[in-house]
Amino acid sequence: MPHRHFARALARLLVTALLGGAVAAQTAAPAVTVESTSPAAVLRLAETAARALTELVEWLGPLPVQSITVVDLPWAASTPGKASPGTVATRFRWITPVRDLSAERSLIAELARQFWIAPVTDATAPFHEALVIYTATRAIHRVLEGRHFAAPRYVGGFVSMPVRSLMLSHNPAGRGAPLGEFDEVLHPGDAAWRFASAADGSPARRASVALRTLERMIGWPAMQQALAAVRERAAGSPISPEFFAAVVAEQRGVPLQWFVRDLVRSRDRIDYAVGTVTSSGSNGAIRTAIGIERLGAGVFSGTDRPRDDEPARTIPVMVRFADGSETRAFIDGRDQRSDILIESGSPAATVAVDPDEMVLVDANRMNNGWVADAPSDPVGRRLIASWMVWLQHVILTCTALA
Repeated sequence: MPHRHFARALARLLVTALLGGAVAAQTAAPAVTVESTSPAAVLRLAETAARALTELVEWLGPLPVQSITVVDLPWAASTPGKASPGTVATRFRWITPVRDLSAERSLIAELARQFWIAPVTDATAPFHEALVIYTATRAIHRVLEGRHFAAPRYVGGFVSMPVRSLMLSHNPAGRGAPLGEFDEVLHPGDAAWRFASAADGSPARRASVALRTLERMIGWPAMQQALAAVRERAAGSPISPEFFAAVVAEQRGVPLQWFVRDLVRSRDRIDYAVGTVTSSGSNGAIRTAIGIERLGAGVFSGTDRPRDDEPARTIPVMVRFADGSETRAFIDGRDQRSDILIESGSPAATVAVDPDEMVLVDANRMNNGWVADAPSDPVGRRLIASWMVWLQHVILTCTALA
């Protein structure tokens, strides 16, 4: 078919131009061929594949294949996601606006899976799938940053409506954890081509959140070095969470048995909450007593130090006062309840457990904060009313389109 020959030639030229020096620096970076009947799909998928492979090879090391073929599946084909060594498949919809990057997200997820393809056992399969989810999600944020908008679909998924005001991949230097899940990475969760189920509540999903939590604690540079070392040492063999933790522990010089025990292997719910906040005293001498509770049976210890030693400073608690000042205290995540006593010249206005969103394994962040009663704000009421009117118009518009 003429379109297909043109598409392949155009893809090779584009990928060569994009990779350029990256191929010279990483000689193991595979070449890319895109098979599609749509020239628009070839351009977009080739560019995404080139950028994604450049990042992934730099992060994780070379692939054992010399080339990768990207197949644009027809409409009636099965759901994309399956990846075999050297071949990945995605689906570029007929009506796909420039700002709708769902096909690109699916492609990046499958390219990330290429780096973890290896024989697995029943014991290591969930962690392999977790490594795919984690690295795919991070690669999506990196490759699509700056042009990654939400694009909900209507009319049975046929019409895409990108929302320019809602960015899915913010600047990595920004505060807070980036979006941790994409449908193109996780669905269908029980597909036969996955190493293990990626359904809600599955061991693979929990392990992927554990990996993101570990990154928040040690930083991306240390995490990237650990991932590359794990791949190099495993050399295509199954990777267990114990093996991964041992490599990270060797690099950092501290044991990480708690990571496997508390976050990966355990199925117990981890949930920390602000229990009670009481204040007493006056005239600039106020004592605030704060009780932090561990509601679930799960534990985020953050350390392998024996509990008989002094308490570990595992989870931060930030307290802001009415005069605008603030202070931080730390609790040991192994305690069922932690009591904090603070003396200040002003009453507490807010209390937040894990204010920097480091402990992503916390199952319910809605109970991580406490706010003192405040007088009614007329400006706030007007803003809320305006927002409700705007939301009503959005809902009516979406209903009409559906």
